Amino acid sequence: MPSKRTPVPMGLLCLVLLLAAPTWGSNCNLLKLHQRRLNRQSVELLRRVKGKFPAECLRKIPVFSFPVKILGIREPREATKAVLEVLQGFLHILKDEHRWVAWKATLQKRFLPMLHAQIQRIQGCLGEGKPAPGRRKEEWMHKLQLKKYFRSIGNFLEENGLDSCTREFVRHEIQLDFIYLDRLTERMEI
Repeated sequence: MPSKRTPVPMGLLCLVLLLAAPTWGSNCNLLKLHQRRLNRQSVELLRRVKGKFPAECLRKIPVFSFPVKILGIREPREATKAVLEVLQGFLHILKDEHRWVAWKATLQKRFLPMLHAQIQRIQGCLGEGKPAPGRRKEEWMHKLQLKKYFRSIGNFLEENGLDSCTREFVRHEIQLDFIYLDRLTERMEI
């Protein structure tokens, strides 16, 4: 006895095949969206861990100068690399969790995992691509400027320990940097 076949609508078949296809590329397509969300959530988290700002802190206000020149980057891949460099700078500053006792729960549960996940996402999307010709020197200069900036924050932490003033200055600086990152995020694409 011949078996009776039930016709499968072509649209349903296409949908099943589409959903079964690898989705690794879509992660890169959503990179800018993920970065915007990280920027917004980070600013909010850093607001929540804000401590009291004692009056004596006004005597030792540090001058960190974010290299605003990088905000002028127009090339999407270069902007993505700059965002990656900034996020890695944050991770480097915050890696010594014992320093950040006052923020410990927020750092461990929310902020550092979000930061680490986005760094991995960007690294995966950038892959091993070659830099655009003629951009190598400019990219190198941006990277050096950012390293110098984060070194100045690291030096400030080493010199001043991690009292409430220092914590607040660094928290405020990182919060401000996420606002700067919004400008670079608009230019990100892979």
